[in-house]
Amino acid sequence: MKKILAVFILLLIVGGVVFYFGWIQNLIPENHYAVLFTKTSGYAPSVYKPGVFYWEAERLIPRNMKLHLFDLTPRSRSIESSGTLPSGKLYAGILPDEVSFNYTIKLSLSYRIRPEELPHLVKDEGLTPETLNDWYAAREAKVLNAASAYLAQHPDQMGIDENLSSSFPELEFSNISLLSWHMPDKELYETAKKLYFDRLSTTEAAEREALSKERLWSVSRKERLTVLEEYGRLLSTYPGLLKLVLSRAEDPNLISIEDLLSETPNE
Repeated sequence: MKKILAVFILLLIVGGVVFYFGWIQNLIPENHYAVLFTKTSGYAPSVYKPGVFYWEAERLIPRNMKLHLFDLTPRSRSIESSGTLPSGKLYAGILPDEVSFNYTIKLSLSYRIRPEELPHLVKDEGLTPETLNDWYAAREAKVLNAASAYLAQHPDQMGIDENLSSSFPELEFSNISLLSWHMPDKELYETAKKLYFDRLSTTEAAEREALSKERLWSVSRKERLTVLEEYGRLLSTYPGLLKLVLSRAEDPNLISIEDLLSETPNE
């Protein structure tokens, strides 16, 4: 009986040790979520949440399992951006009045990564707990760009919350507030852009025409020089031609090379 009791107690101890080392729940603090990786199975497809019971047999294998813990406490941030629409200064310079195509936008956000997106972000984008802040900063910049683009198309601001939420499904927003913003006149911007390219096209056409005339003049000049060279060679070859030319200087008819050759004395 004592042996049976001892064996039972031993089994309980072994079972308790096995249970403890396979227990995952105690490793996940409040507001933290985990992505599990094992050498035997790779990344687990589901996120591990706090307060939920998990037990993994693969943890019993020494050095086989790694738990990536992410603090997903919601972030509250005021973010802002300013700049100029693409080539805005260039296009503004073509208008008669002083115009600016600058924009400013300031948002207040409360958000975090959507927990169920963590396995995908870790596996496919290489997200780690150490790079989480940098990842958030990069996403905030993209949110500002998306908000600017939306406001340029929808000056009434309506629907910006839904647009940002659908544009960033990996983020869970609890608040999106537009604190201030200024967007330039889109129609005026497009008009200035068209005027700029129209003028550029006209300038290029004028430059091509001028270049064509310059080349034509160059060719004509070359042809004239060629004719003069021909006359020079003829006069060198037939010295008597010079006397003939001088004797007919008063003749109203033009003297052609063919005429001169026809009257060249045979030697």
